[in-house]
Amino acid sequence: MTVYIQQHTSGAGKWIYTGYKYAWEALGYTVVYFNKPIKPVDDYYVMITDGLAPQYVDFISNSKKCFLYTQPNYFPEPWGSHPNFQCHCPDELITQFNSMSNIKKWTFGDGNNEPYYTKWKNVTTVPLGFDNFCYESKKVNYKYDVCFVGGVANNGFNEKIVIMNKTLGYLMNDTSINCGFFINKNLTHLQENYILNASKITINIHDAYQRELKLDSNERTFKSLGVNGLLVSDKINQIKRLFPFVEMENNNKELASLILEHINDPELESKKEKNRNYILNNHTYTHRINQLLAI
Repeated sequence: MTVYIQQHTSGAGKWIYTGYKYAWEALGYTVVYFNKPIKPVDDYYVMITDGLAPQYVDFISNSKKCFLYTQPNYFPEPWGSHPNFQCHCPDELITQFNSMSNIKKWTFGDGNNEPYYTKWKNVTTVPLGFDNFCYESKKVNYKYDVCFVGGVANNGFNEKIVIMNKTLGYLMNDTSINCGFFINKNLTHLQENYILNASKITINIHDAYQRELKLDSNERTFKSLGVNGLLVSDKINQIKRLFPFVEMENNNKELASLILEHINDPELESKKEKNRNYILNNHTYTHRINQLLAI
């Protein structure tokens, strides 16, 4: 069986679908990336987003299964008026896709219900996962108390950089915390893997709309737990649902207190090992593929 995956050459999509590619291959499938019309084999699956779907109706229709990532057709303001937060699949095509049994609609977030999905039907939540093919936990000497690796990822409103500057700036001014923060450094998997391993704990920061709606968590959630093992995050409901053991705090002063508490915890290593095993056993991209296949 061949799996055709829409190619993402940059941004989070590149990292996410690299994880999916290796997971599909580990399960015995052949993976082909595509970004233009292709001639498929007889039996095939497709992973594609609704933004590209209108260009590939025949390709999707003839697939054994199409795992169609769907954008909510409604986002509250101020985000909803921006193209980055709008569904680009025409209404008539959404109706057609809703009637096709081979189309399996999914999304990263927990908001696959009213009011965000009023046009799409039967959308399933399949969160992001841990790419255990490109990342792994290794014992190295600690270089940092806490680390953060990420990009500004301007979604059209450039709100995340404000949150990051306030949070990371506050922590860097705390001389009792040794910070390893790497922003927009275009690190390789290998470099990021080292930083995660070389830190006692990790922190997570989400975008403004994620903090407001609290529906989805970013990829950093999963690789932080899968490699490092201990994460302190801002407040996101999906993280609370998936990982009730993760402590969350938006107040920077309280966040610093949590970090100090954890890095001085005599049971730090055992907690990290327990969390890493939990991620490997429940939240890799292989687990996510099994969720997709079960839809």
